[in-house]
Amino acid sequence: MYCSKCGAQNQDDNVFCSKCGTSLPTSTITQLHCSKCGAQNVDGSQFCNKCGANLAPQPTVSQPSNDAIKSQIDEARRKEKIGYGITVVSIILLLILWAAVGQGGGNGNDDIKILVAGLVVFAFIGVIASTYWNIKKIALMKKLK
Repeated sequence: MYCSKCGAQNQDDNVFCSKCGTSLPTSTITQLHCSKCGAQNVDGSQFCNKCGANLAPQPTVSQPSNDAIKSQIDEARRKEKIGYGITVVSIILLLILWAAVGQGGGNGNDDIKILVAGLVVFAFIGVIASTYWNIKKIALMKKLK
């Protein structure tokens, strides 16, 4: 860079002329510093001119706070309990139905067989739901800091 007053040549990063002390114009070009090697690069560069590292800002992935995770754990516990409740109610209804069929002589009523099959499926869904929410709860507990 040359001084506009005396014409002396100066380093590009000089703020004042080394010969006459006149203030030199500052560059309007901003510099990007490579986070990998520290080299200065012209603003707008996508890759480092020294090591080739990507200079584009990397998006930061925000992690949920402990309060948010605890809230999710509470929700998983609530849903897990609902799954257990479905299972327990289904088993109780199955036992009542089994006792009623046993007392009635077990005449092989198709409606009762369909009801029993439905309750078994319902109980199975309850077990699966409670297991799923238990696993989710454990995974969330591992995320706590």
